[in-house]
Amino acid sequence: MSDQASPVTAYVEVIREASHATKLTALSELACNEQDLAGMEVLLSAQAEDDIKLMRGSRDLYYFSDKYMTSAYALHLFRVAEKDPARMIADTVRDESRIYPRPTPIASFLEAPFRMSKAALDGVLWQISQRNDMEDIKSTTASDGSIYLYSNEYLSAAHADSLAEWEAVGKVENP
Repeated sequence: MSDQASPVTAYVEVIREASHATKLTALSELACNEQDLAGMEVLLSAQAEDDIKLMRGSRDLYYFSDKYMTSAYALHLFRVAEKDPARMIADTVRDESRIYPRPTPIASFLEAPFRMSKAALDGVLWQISQRNDMEDIKSTTASDGSIYLYSNEYLSAAHADSLAEWEAVGKVENP
């Protein structure tokens, strides 16, 4: 092993350990100073193992190992790390509506990995309702009072209503 590869090997291990503990590793955590940042990004990109994945944010670069963490969970952690709660919620809701398709229970933002307080969540939901770039984010309420969010770009109101009702009430009553 060359001298140049040994720091990368150590950093790869740090990234794997963090991923195993369900945490992303920010490039700024690996580099000692500003001059090291660019060099570390190049080294990790060129020499990292296949399991090391990069996510580019506006605040930092983030790494994780897909041996220990799914890309979907890493994406949630990435959105939390970027510290834009309205964007985090809107993008998560859009993904859930598009990929699965299903509405997202707002209660999920109170749990890991988001861990928002109820007051913070209420404030962010109000912000989302006021933003033109998030006007596709809508809410629906199941008969048990559970509130769900969905993107009307991917789900109709009727479809979101029925899916939310099934998730909140139907599954419980029909095991």
